[in-house]
Amino acid sequence: MWSPQLVPKPADWGSQVDVVGYCFLNLGPKYQPPRELVEWIEQGTKPIYIGFGSIPLDDEKNITAIILEALKETGQRGIIGRGWGSLGSLSEVPVDVYLLDDCPHDWLFPRCAAVIHHGGAGTTATGLRAGCPTTIIPFFGDQFFWGDRILAKGVWPAPIPISELAVERLISAIKFMLEPERNRKSNNIGNISMSSMGVTKKKFILSIQTKYEKLKMVSKREII
Repeated sequence: MWSPQLVPKPADWGSQVDVVGYCFLNLGPKYQPPRELVEWIEQGTKPIYIGFGSIPLDDEKNITAIILEALKETGQRGIIGRGWGSLGSLSEVPVDVYLLDDCPHDWLFPRCAAVIHHGGAGTTATGLRAGCPTTIIPFFGDQFFWGDRILAKGVWPAPIPISELAVERLISAIKFMLEPERNRKSNNIGNISMSSMGVTKKKFILSIQTKYEKLKMVSKREII
């Protein structure tokens, strides 16, 4: 399931196939954030989120150092999602950096100026819905595909494969994302109606029922 705004339905797919939109967990409305996190976010400009979810990291210290240097050089505050790779393992945390263990992205991303992540399908979708300028740092698999689809929209920076991550490239991506025009276009994408961006329970059930009826008609014709 994905948004046809990002990957249109191929012309050779028959009527029995629908691209119905993303499925969102919508955990944000029920989330009770730590007071410390809320206060940190509110005490300054919107931060940039950087996190790689459940991706294991071979050299988390070096990756953390690259992130911190890029944030410093661009004058940005940052929320580092520690994830399974122990990103942000620091003996001393800068005041303009917040280390986050766990938080629903649909609560966090609307409070961020931009997001940098591994390009998982769900994380990418949540960033798009939040209208966040996005940079994808793919590690493997479909993450490269989603990075290319993001680039194809002509709004965000080119993906940076983890093997090519460097301070200069991350600085360039951050500056690109924070251009006023990028923010405007990202917000426009975030304002796409839920009918095309997300799938509702009613829409999903209706799609299944419609396809089921068509398949029954085909089966009857074959029997006759």
